[in-house]
Amino acid sequence: MGDKEKNYFKYMNLCIHIAHQSSRGICKPHVGVLITSPDREVLGTGYKKLDSTGFLRHAERVAIEDALLRPGRIKGSHLYTTLEPRCCELIIEHGIAKVVIGLIDRSVLDHGGVGYLRRHGVLVDIFSDLRHKIIDELMPEGFVPIPFNLYPPPR
Repeated sequence: MGDKEKNYFKYMNLCIHIAHQSSRGICKPHVGVLITSPDREVLGTGYKKLDSTGFLRHAERVAIEDALLRPGRIKGSHLYTTLEPRCCELIIEHGIAKVVIGLIDRSVLDHGGVGYLRRHGVLVDIFSDLRHKIIDELMPEGFVPIPFNLYPPPR
């Protein structure tokens, strides 16, 4: 395993740990997100949760808001997420340069996700080494994963 894969493994494990925080009163899938600077400093974390009004907040939105508490650091950052993100416009708006995804989300296929991010210049890697751990611990019972080769690597 090279340095890049070791970092992906480390950060995806942290995302899984973060996602477990959303298990309090939220239905699955539980999602964890970690944002780092290009030099690997953690800038923000987030998990799917309900706000004070009962509105469901996506993990990537929570993590971006956390990272914004460190002004001027989010542009060019890397976002790691256990599940393909839904808030792609927000990721692009804040200049996040790279997204690493642990599991493809069937429900995102029609309206964004990997393809949308790539079309807007975001580097996207799919890191499948912890795929079974994500499915077993964070996804609803009966979840059927879709193939990672659905999104071939960019050329």
